[in-house]
Amino acid sequence: MIKYTSIDGWLRTFEIHEEFRSIPRSTREALSLYLLHGCRPGSFTSAVLAHDLVNAYKFADEENVEALRSLVAWMHRYVPAEACGSYDRVRRFKGYVLEEGE
Repeated sequence: MIKYTSIDGWLRTFEIHEEFRSIPRSTREALSLYLLHGCRPGSFTSAVLAHDLVNAYKFADEENVEALRSLVAWMHRYVPAEACGSYDRVRRFKGYVLEEGE
């Protein structure tokens, strides 16, 4: 599993395949910050990471509803198991790059 150490590295993963480009920029950034620093994502992104697609759909705006299939495909390819799969894993995940002094 690739573990990028910069936000640009993670953001580039959304540009690799055409299908991932439909994911809204705000969702891309939230996922990148979560994977890098463990920043808590919003309700929609947390639900997707926890594999709770019922609540993901409930919390999604129109853009994210349209991109949900691509988002799940991106997660399957890039998000490691320790960072997703349940709300407990999402809460425990601290990111790959901790802030200085942590």
